Amino acid sequence: MFISRDGVRLFYREEGAGEPPIVFVHGGAVDHSTWDEHLAHFAPHHRVVAMDLRGHGQSDRNGPLTSDTFRDDLAALIDQLRLAPAVVVGASRGGGIATRVAVDYPGRVKALVLIDYGAAGRNSAETPWARTPEQTQALLATFAEDWQRVGARRLVDSWFPDPGVPEALKQRLTALCRQTPGETVLDIRRRDVEETDREGYLRRIDVPTLVLHGTGGRHLGREQGAYIHSLVPHSRLYFFEGRGHGCFMSAPEEFWQVVEDFLSEL
Repeated sequence: MFISRDGVRLFYREEGAGEPPIVFVHGGAVDHSTWDEHLAHFAPHHRVVAMDLRGHGQSDRNGPLTSDTFRDDLAALIDQLRLAPAVVVGASRGGGIATRVAVDYPGRVKALVLIDYGAAGRNSAETPWARTPEQTQALLATFAEDWQRVGARRLVDSWFPDPGVPEALKQRLTALCRQTPGETVLDIRRRDVEETDREGYLRRIDVPTLVLHGTGGRHLGREQGAYIHSLVPHSRLYFFEGRGHGCFMSAPEEFWQVVEDFLSEL
């Protein structure tokens, strides 16, 4: 199914019924189908919706792929489907989009679940552990190299440092990444480094927020999680010990339990 915003078609999938509605927002390179098993799990008790971000999956690629564009697209989805106030679950880049809707569109968001959101996008005096722009560019170069044959799989492997992750899952995610042009993936990631207002958004969040991070791999999850938790008022922090950036996919049962506990207290 699709909604339309300013002539751009944005794909979404919807299942279930029940309050509060849950909106799932994926990260860069993939699409809504990363949430398939989570939609199936929560649909018996909640109305659940997962969208394809602009430039990904079945959504149109028109227009600039900026944080403001993604924010306004997500807000349009919530408004057109009459989901407000919804619990918004954002993974990685999706977490950043979710924070902007919560702050800039009051009343649309009931609560936030931020999964491995790299809020500190660059090294600073407050985040000396974060990568410098030069380090980020060097990392991006490893993914840019032959995106279809090598880069996409290298990106997926970086999400799962934990042992025992099914090869079938990695292959499925690699296929999704290959459907998104490498130039799109790199453009969005470079824009991440240029954002300087993330701290301000985190400080202004006024809805219950669950902060989830994996501690394994090179995504600095323990540091990022503590950083977000220190800035978001009354937030709750949970670590997936030894898991990586894809913690919600490699440990789905653990993810479900933590989110259900959070929802039960709203």
